[in-house]
Amino acid sequence: MTPRPPSRRHIHPFPILLLGALWLLTGCVATTEPIRSAPQPAAAVTHWRCGAYPVETRPAGAGMRLVFNGRAHHLHPTPAASGARYEGRDSAGQAMVFWDKAGVASLQIGGWMHPTCRHEHPQLRPPSPPLPPPAPPTVPAPAPVGVPALTGGEWHIERIQGLAPAAGIRPSVAFSPDGRVSGHSGCNRFMGRYTLEPSGLRLSAMAGTRMACPDPLMKQEDQLLQLLSSVSQHLFDASGALILRTSDGRTLSARRP
Repeated sequence: MTPRPPSRRHIHPFPILLLGALWLLTGCVATTEPIRSAPQPAAAVTHWRCGAYPVETRPAGAGMRLVFNGRAHHLHPTPAASGARYEGRDSAGQAMVFWDKAGVASLQIGGWMHPTCRHEHPQLRPPSPPLPPPAPPTVPAPAPVGVPALTGGEWHIERIQGLAPAAGIRPSVAFSPDGRVSGHSGCNRFMGRYTLEPSGLRLSAMAGTRMACPDPLMKQEDQLLQLLSSVSQHLFDASGALILRTSDGRTLSARRP
């Protein structure tokens, strides 16, 4: 009689596959952590020096948050031919305009304007003087006989701190009897107020148009407006030319055509 071979049990592969899948799933659950988004950095503050005054700006939504004289203001973007221009109003209702043109900006608050604001390091910031008060209108006294009158016509500027204006450019300044001063820098129109006091001639900070010009003309405009805002004396030389002088010795000479 022929012996029967030993029987083989049939092992189903499904339970083994199921156990392997559960083991893999358990390992994935144990080692996987939720993905956390990286914290977004706060909008960077940009520090500016507008003449003698510090200004801080930072993005705020679609607009800008501007800090000036210890107060924060929200400005909204407006169309501009170049650069980034923002407008708003301060707590007194005065119009505020900040215009950044490739890192050189201008700031206007009401009738006060500084045409050049540049980046600065906040730790090197000097103390800020108070804002100049608006000058009350004063009718100038008549000039002595034989001396040209300050008012009565436009003065063509011949020298700015001893240097002639840019070639082909004729800046000018004019003084009205009602205490207004206006003129052209060679790039933009400007305007302000002036008073004749016993101590000398005083001019307010100049406001004006904001057209972009080539860099040499912008530098000339900045130099001219800074000098005009610092004038403390006027006189006429022997040829009848008008000399405007600051307390630190800078001068501007002009002549009527």
